[in-house]
Amino acid sequence: MKHLFLLFVVLIANSFFAQNSSKLSNYRYILLPNTFSFQNKAHEYNLNKLTQFLFNKYDFETYIEGGENSRLSTANPCEILRVNSFMQGVFKSKATFTFTDCRGKLIYTSSVGVSSKKEYDKSYTEAIRDVFKVDKNINTHKYLKRKEEKTKETFKVKKTITSSKVSNLDTNNKPSLELELRGKKYSFVLDSETTYSIFLNTVKIGDATLKDKDKEGYIINAGALSGEGRFDDFGNFELKRINPASNKELLDVMVRTR
Repeated sequence: MKHLFLLFVVLIANSFFAQNSSKLSNYRYILLPNTFSFQNKAHEYNLNKLTQFLFNKYDFETYIEGGENSRLSTANPCEILRVNSFMQGVFKSKATFTFTDCRGKLIYTSSVGVSSKKEYDKSYTEAIRDVFKVDKNINTHKYLKRKEEKTKETFKVKKTITSSKVSNLDTNNKPSLELELRGKKYSFVLDSETTYSIFLNTVKIGDATLKDKDKEGYIINAGALSGEGRFDDFGNFELKRINPASNKELLDVMVRTR
């Protein structure tokens, strides 16, 4: 009976572990702090750059706060994982990584990397490297959406070149607003009392859904435009988003052109 109980616990633990670890494959971007929880100053012992290099090695695109993060400014904030490193131990350094999503929810905790070296710089470096050696869910990571994205891009190109009239069928006989943001043309096509379809040129990129029928605010789910917003009295759309690089709120106005 004892053996059966232990087997049951192991199976449940493995199942839970697999479910959580599999979520890593849904993410492409990682944002690291410039100062880990155990560091006294930014980039101490060059560990942040090392960690960035190791994550990039395993099919992540990794950025460090305060660095060149322009690529993240166009990414959906909820496609970015924030990763921190923790170090414990007296006679041995034991390193772990935590992965949290855009809502602050813990997605995954890594295996423990260990080092017995005495000097801090060597010990911390070895412990971090060891995490990538022992954690199979990190060192075998493959971004699953990469193939889907390539397929979508191919489809978008074909759609734009060969069938622009077909793509416009969705807008026929429906009220729509033409908006512009930083030189890009967007269309908000009314699908119902509470929902707009959002098009970039002729390609649908997402939706705007009314938060409450008695209010004016909309929830935007449209890639890099994702956030919340409202129409002003002139039909311009005031859009609020979170900049994933700085975690600060951005306010943009999509100007109505028609």
